Amino acid sequence: MEFRKVLALRGPNVWASFSVLEAWVDLGEWKDTASSEVDGFNDRLTAWLPSLVEHRCSEGERGGFFERLRRGTYLAHILEHVALELQTLAGSPVGFGRTRQVSDAIYKVAVKYRHEELGRASLDAARELCLAVLHDTPYDVNAALAALRDLAARHAPTLEVAAVLDAAHARRIPARQIDGGGLVQLGWGKRQRRFLNGQIDRTSAIAASIAYDRDLTGGLLRAVGVPIPDGRPVADANDAWAAAEEIGLPVVLKPRYVSGCGTVLGPLATRQELDAAFAVATSEGWSALVERFVPGNDYRLLVVGERVVAALQDNTAVVPHADTAARAVDAAKVVGLDVATIDVVATDIALSLAEQRGAIVHVAGQPDLGPFLQHASQEVVGEAIVGHMFPEGRTGRIPVVGVTGTNGKTTTTRLIAHILGRIYRPVAMTCTEGIYLGDRRVMDGDCSGPKSAKVALEHPEAGAAVLETARGGILREGLGFDRCDVGVVTNIGLGDHLGNAGVDTPEQLAYVKSTLVAAAGIAVLNANDPLVVDMAQYVRGAIIYFARDPKNPVIVKHRAAGRRAAFVRDKAIVFAQGDQEKTLIELDRVPLTHGGRVGFHVENALSAAAAAWALALPADDIRAGLESFVPGLNKVPARFNILDIKGATVVLDYGHNVSALACLIEVLDQFPHRWRAIVYSASGDRRDADMVQQGEQLGHAFDRVLIYEDTYLKGRKEGDIAGLFRQGMAKGDRVKEIIDVRGGLNAVQMALESACPGDLLVIQPDIIDDAVEFLFKQVDAGAREITLDQALSAQVANAKAARHGSGVEVRDGRLGRSAFALREFDKGHLLMRAWGPCTKHRTRHTIQVDRDLHVLPPPPLQFFNHSCEPNCGLILRNGVDEMVVHVLRPIEPGEEMTLDYNTFEYEVQFLNGPCLCQAPKCRGSVRGYKTMPRDVRKAYGIYVAEYLREAEVPAPVTAPARAARPALQV
Repeated sequence: MEFRKVLALRGPNVWASFSVLEAWVDLGEWKDTASSEVDGFNDRLTAWLPSLVEHRCSEGERGGFFERLRRGTYLAHILEHVALELQTLAGSPVGFGRTRQVSDAIYKVAVKYRHEELGRASLDAARELCLAVLHDTPYDVNAALAALRDLAARHAPTLEVAAVLDAAHARRIPARQIDGGGLVQLGWGKRQRRFLNGQIDRTSAIAASIAYDRDLTGGLLRAVGVPIPDGRPVADANDAWAAAEEIGLPVVLKPRYVSGCGTVLGPLATRQELDAAFAVATSEGWSALVERFVPGNDYRLLVVGERVVAALQDNTAVVPHADTAARAVDAAKVVGLDVATIDVVATDIALSLAEQRGAIVHVAGQPDLGPFLQHASQEVVGEAIVGHMFPEGRTGRIPVVGVTGTNGKTTTTRLIAHILGRIYRPVAMTCTEGIYLGDRRVMDGDCSGPKSAKVALEHPEAGAAVLETARGGILREGLGFDRCDVGVVTNIGLGDHLGNAGVDTPEQLAYVKSTLVAAAGIAVLNANDPLVVDMAQYVRGAIIYFARDPKNPVIVKHRAAGRRAAFVRDKAIVFAQGDQEKTLIELDRVPLTHGGRVGFHVENALSAAAAAWALALPADDIRAGLESFVPGLNKVPARFNILDIKGATVVLDYGHNVSALACLIEVLDQFPHRWRAIVYSASGDRRDADMVQQGEQLGHAFDRVLIYEDTYLKGRKEGDIAGLFRQGMAKGDRVKEIIDVRGGLNAVQMALESACPGDLLVIQPDIIDDAVEFLFKQVDAGAREITLDQALSAQVANAKAARHGSGVEVRDGRLGRSAFALREFDKGHLLMRAWGPCTKHRTRHTIQVDRDLHVLPPPPLQFFNHSCEPNCGLILRNGVDEMVVHVLRPIEPGEEMTLDYNTFEYEVQFLNGPCLCQAPKCRGSVRGYKTMPRDVRKAYGIYVAEYLREAEVPAPVTAPARAARPALQV
């Protein structure tokens, strides 16, 4: 029996709403062995740990676990109960445990813990004890318990820390001990407070300095009528005696400064006693203060805020007179202390100080709470301190929204944070791109886990927090918060990252992600996803469903019960409760949705708006947030950003699973672009079947696919990912070219270099920041971000103009009928798209598009003459029934339109004489691609017909220059 790993799930998790340890236990050879099958096992175990009789187990009654042992239970289950009992016997009673089988010999054992170190040690001890019982070998239970108790004592919080934590948790205030020195943080963001060694964070340094100086403190107390003994600082023994004579004997000698050096000496009734006391002060190096001796009993009062919380006399709780308590509060307030201990000398604390010449003799700015916690009420003291920091029922919480799901998490998180920023500025946000405070990124990388959530919540400026919550963090550590106001689930679909950490199906993934809604006050759920709808059973508060279709049956039923929903009606987002509806905003005014054309972004906008509605934000602020959230590279990088790069439409999107790719392809179906390419990959931790399925999706939707492998091989060998995608693409009915590339940015560069005006190129980046930085460089070089409307309208207009050869006329020219420009054309302009009748026979007017295939193009393309330095280029792709003509350099009105015939004709047979193009760099003849020099071929790039580029036609070889004869060596 071995531990594969032990995880501390410190927040709400898949097992419980509190902290548990999750041990992955490999039973090895004992995987099929029950307790009843090992001779003497039950007797030895119950003899060593007889207190296990209290474990009810699934039987539900005392002795239930013993009954399970008798009938026979597996070793992992026994380990669970032993680990719980050892913690309890060590002084940390816990009673929750669960055991689940993961595979043939692997079990997950979850046990509650209060102190992580003790919990881990108890698991280790439980394993050793179980093995000893199993093998019938000696085991010293008492020694093991002694070690665990010692560990518990060393790691247990101090009494004052425990009191504050318990009081905070009782009031649902998030609190934790930050370090071993007693520093406690309570609350989140702007509302957080801190407590350390009896002091709270808002006690000023000035107050502490005043309390440090007894003389200064006395002067302030005397000024407001607080009874204190007369006294003053003294410089030497003579001055001390003079002060004593002024005050009247007896007196005491005490340190002026509360530095931990020196104690109060007295009563002193003679010059000799005073001189001796001053000699002690001199030898110990402390400044002395002579003060009237007050006879009576010593009392210590604990003041918190406006009241005396507890009073002690010789570690016994007493009740002070109301006026005495009031004077103690005055003393603390005049010094400026929120928490203070006030030392009082009086004959009877039940009488006022005025009645008995009692006095306040000390105000401590760093109060020792230990005696009050031991001898008064720990609950009262803790509640008083926490109540003073958080009056009027405040909880120290800021609005918190958690977002989870398979796809759309980051976009939804960013949009919610943007909306909330109108009221709760600045908003802390965590997502897969980093941790943000407002628009400022304070940490980069994937920050969608619990550690990042804690960082965001603890930022002292945060007015609210929106936290992307990924499955990995939930499985590794639980949530990074105890609860949130709103939990959003975007979708589950077919899932992602399946086959990892014991999560193999979408249903299991949904259960993991339901951890968020179980910790939420209000859940915002996708009504169109059955697995998300099923999470309703874990929701403790209200539910707001969202879906594009108002007729969704889940929404219809939900509204019939008088509950809330968000949906789209008449191209607008609508909020509804019961039969009441309110139109929030038209989709045309929500830039993220591109006028409602991008379905998955419509759902993201719905869920974000619903989350803001759940937080009771005004409709005007929700509307303004939706209107001002522009989906550019800065605001939502790699979430369907659209750019125009040299006439090609480029879409940057991070979708990397079957569901995301399907949604993307659905949106791309609106695009008129005929030639489509994509740069794509997937992390190596995806299942083989998922990669193959994505490959099939790509094969049906794109003409060219560049599959790259980069940083996320996740244990796979190079080439494995590309191979799986190729398997899937083999089933595709569209893909014509598949290219394997090492490195995501290399693939992007290659794709852009081969992209032509009028093409559609989709880029799925490996590392978002790198891809965005690369594309911003393209923007600096002339590319621009565009909307979907701009992309569609530009392509439709270009396609229409190109089909008709707009701006070109055919008339007589130098070489007969020729094509001429009627207007200016810029470099890169999509001049026309054309096709024509196909033939296997070459003629003077045909264009060769494959080794044995020619096309007779329509006018005006039919009348483009040859030039060795053409102003136009022709793109011919294998299997694509379209010829695309681009402008290679600026063209002036009246200029003849030309092509280089050698870029598409393998061998020119109808131009046998010299070339007549008259270009400055005319090559002298028109013989075809087979005679084109290597450097010229390379310069044309994609404007060489694809069948020629793939055929690897040998380039003409130029004879090398004759080498000089080497000198004769003697």
